[in-house]
Amino acid sequence: MNTKIVYKVILIFPRYRLANPILMMILLLATACEDRYWPDLGDKYQNLLVVEGMITSEPGPYTLQLSYSTSVEEPEYIPVSGFEVIISDNQGNSEVLIEIEPGVYK
Repeated sequence: MNTKIVYKVILIFPRYRLANPILMMILLLATACEDRYWPDLGDKYQNLLVVEGMITSEPGPYTLQLSYSTSVEEPEYIPVSGFEVIISDNQGNSEVLIEIEPGVYK
């Protein structure tokens, strides 16, 4: 007579009880050590021309945004209008971008 015996194994890990408080303390310490850094830049980097966009070797259209930089404490978007924007490469190819809205050239 073949009798099938089924064993049920229950494992109890004593370290599991310690994992939760330790994990909570690590998370608490990791988030509690965050300090904000505000550099003292003064007016040194204000009113600089900022060119934002990406140009790749893939075909366009490309979009660039022109604006002026502002202070870190009071950031503001100041678009720059009226520029003639030309993208050119070292092989003599060039593309003229047209302003489609203030500070946005496509």
